[in-house]
Amino acid sequence: MSTFEPLGVVLPPSESGWDSQSVAAPIVWRDDAGYHMLHQGWRAGSGPRLLGLAESDDGLHWQRVGSEPVMTPTPNSWDARGFEAGCLIHDGDEYCLYYSGLGPDDTYRIGIATSRDLCVWHKHGNSPILDVGPVGAWDARGVAFPAVHKRLAQGETRWRMTYGGYGERSMQLGTALSGDGRTWRKYPQPTFPQRGWFADADCAAWDAGIEVHQMFAMGDWYVMLYEGLGPPARYNLGVAFSPDSIAWARSSRNPLWPLSNCAVNQGLSSVHPFLLQSDRIVYYVEVLEASTEAQHRICAARLLDDTLIDPKAQPRLDFCLWRAEEVDPEGKATRTLPTAGYSWASFSAEADAPGRLYLEMDAFGRGDWQRVESYALDPNGLLRGRIMDLCGSVRLWYSPERECKCSAWVSLHCR
Repeated sequence: MSTFEPLGVVLPPSESGWDSQSVAAPIVWRDDAGYHMLHQGWRAGSGPRLLGLAESDDGLHWQRVGSEPVMTPTPNSWDARGFEAGCLIHDGDEYCLYYSGLGPDDTYRIGIATSRDLCVWHKHGNSPILDVGPVGAWDARGVAFPAVHKRLAQGETRWRMTYGGYGERSMQLGTALSGDGRTWRKYPQPTFPQRGWFADADCAAWDAGIEVHQMFAMGDWYVMLYEGLGPPARYNLGVAFSPDSIAWARSSRNPLWPLSNCAVNQGLSSVHPFLLQSDRIVYYVEVLEASTEAQHRICAARLLDDTLIDPKAQPRLDFCLWRAEEVDPEGKATRTLPTAGYSWASFSAEADAPGRLYLEMDAFGRGDWQRVESYALDPNGLLRGRIMDLCGSVRLWYSPERECKCSAWVSLHCR
């Protein structure tokens, strides 16, 4: 069975307008009035990139709204050199757009704009809501492409953002948390790390550089569509799963569009994936050559296999819960993984100090953790084990003899 049915180009660049060079980064939604799309566009070269609006009756045949962009840069500000689109949240009677702005210092930062009619946008304040990290940090050179999700949990509204961070040899994803969607607190380390560096001669990973473009909820899980950059300077698309937007597992079926067939243009890349769940249409962008000034155009494909985006339909999900995590003798727990729908799990751990590793389970999801197994963790090797009788949620707890660094992994298996 095929995974996708290609539907072709649905929004090409205009003939002579503000987006005559390229269109990209679609954000699509459907309501009683029809289909709507916010998108990037630019006239020449690589920018500046502006935002436009298009509408459709069927999600496939699009018409631009007006002849001008709906949002333009503010001179002498943090977004003075243009935008990268991010995501849209319908919050009450307002549309809230999280976007990236490029400043005079050639650095991306993340901000908010709001609108009631999709055509007139008001930027929130004079400063970004998420700034770069300190000098030397993994996101010190830019933060961009915010994917935001709002969820009511345990009586509280909680906002989560997955975003791209850029640094010295860094192009990976982080997580930020908020209680109001305006003030954000970053998770200290990358939560979806790259695998190697795409420019290195020995790099073999297709997603050695990573940018996020959509995150949505499926039951208790988050699903993320992202793009990966690998050799030879080519982008492809992937999907990943998380229970909390911090611990992520890649799909074993990535990349979704492997453009390695010899009949395919070797300069072609696929970027900016966005799934319209109601219609099972994936919008994405074709980049027609390996160049910063290449033409971009928005395409679509129909999702034919729903298991591709279903976390409980994956044969195996591999989570790195700790990466050289600092743990003191009082002990510390890893992230929690829900286990419903999986038949068994495996784990592994390593540390630079001896101690006890405990397997803990919460049978009913009430925070009532019980220790069900205990293991001696030797700093000279890698501890591996199986968890056969799954129930509720699982986590690992490590109690070292002295302060140390520990790494831990858990894999969920369907069969």
